[in-house]
Amino acid sequence: MDGPAAYLWALERTEMGGRMTRLQCPVCEEAADGGHHLGDTQVFVCSKCGSYRLSGTAARLLELGTLSRPDPAAFAALVEKRRGNSAEYPIIREDDLKIL
Repeated sequence: MDGPAAYLWALERTEMGGRMTRLQCPVCEEAADGGHHLGDTQVFVCSKCGSYRLSGTAARLLELGTLSRPDPAAFAALVEKRRGNSAEYPIIREDDLKIL
């Protein structure tokens, strides 16, 4: 299962007390919810950065320091712009982080 169906399934599981866990936002390093994986992305629900899906490559490059952590305000603006009116969390990839 992938795409909108996977997202809605994960959202439903979360709302029903499913697989939401506390973890650290890889951008602002604040506490965030999420943690579940949808394909090659991991979901983050951060009060500072917004709700987004981070690609596995982007997460690993941030972890290794190959990519610098973006400014949280600029990242939050990117997340909001990419989400638009969609119910789905936007996927943020390494190329998105390189331009911030």
